[in-house]
Amino acid sequence: MKIRSLAAALCAVLLLTACGSSDSSSRAADKISGTDSSVSSAAESKAESTSDTQSADENTEPETVSVPEQVSEPDNSEPETPPDESSEPEEKAPPTYEEKLASVDGSYKFTSADGEEATFAELLEKGTANVTDMGKGFALFYSGGGAGNMFFDLYFTNDGGATWEKGEPYSLKNGKLQFIRIEDGRILIFDRPVDTENNSPDVHEVRFYPEGRLVNDNNITDLWFSEFSIDGSFVYGIDAEYKGGYVMDVTLKALADESETGMTLFSGTVELDHDTLQPLDPKESTEGMSSSEAGNSDTESISEDSSEDGQSSEETDDTSAE
Repeated sequence: MKIRSLAAALCAVLLLTACGSSDSSSRAADKISGTDSSVSSAAESKAESTSDTQSADENTEPETVSVPEQVSEPDNSEPETPPDESSEPEEKAPPTYEEKLASVDGSYKFTSADGEEATFAELLEKGTANVTDMGKGFALFYSGGGAGNMFFDLYFTNDGGATWEKGEPYSLKNGKLQFIRIEDGRILIFDRPVDTENNSPDVHEVRFYPEGRLVNDNNITDLWFSEFSIDGSFVYGIDAEYKGGYVMDVTLKALADESETGMTLFSGTVELDHDTLQPLDPKESTEGMSSSEAGNSDTESISEDSSEDGQSSEETDDTSAE
């Protein structure tokens, strides 16, 4: 009896246990099913939202931004010309005479044996110095006289006056001297020697030669006065004023009592030959001349016109002398 009761109780426990497991499984399945349903609903909701957004984007027209038109001005500039590679580079202009003068220091002081002093700038003013190129110059500095001559020391520089070297001495006959520096580097010297038998002054073209450390003296007296129609009986002197380049004003006066106070034989502008420094067709001026001198000049002008008509130069000279 007890065994039956125990078996019946055991069966009842087993039955209850089986029913509980079934309910739990069912609830778990329902819970999983609910979770899946929530996930599915969320996914469907997101998909619908995305679809709605895309639909809204498709139905929205893009905003148009209006940009004002820019009016471009016409380009009037000339087109750039490409450089001509075949053309030679532009040559630099040669230095001017003023630039050459400025390239040599004028403060250097020369001293003679007897203590006389002079700067390069002072010698330039006297006409006894000149420049031949940039930084190159020479000077003739009076050193004394004797035996009817005047002596000069020659100095030259090649470095703008920083240093000076001494060259060969130079001499002229004792007399009245006038030095004129020409812009091409030469010096023109008029010398009226005291003991000369010539009617005219002596004319010297002086050129410096650095290779020989000396100046070359070329006597051009005959060439210089050949263009002036002056009576050979006159003994005369000269006064010249340099105008630059190859032009100068010249006055020739007859000597009276060994001074140039006599009659004016010529007064006018003279253009010099670039190579020889010989006067070319002197142009006489009557301005400032006395009436008798002006009359003499007019006679010479008429004679020159007549010579063009066939008169000989000898006849012209005779008329000028009259």
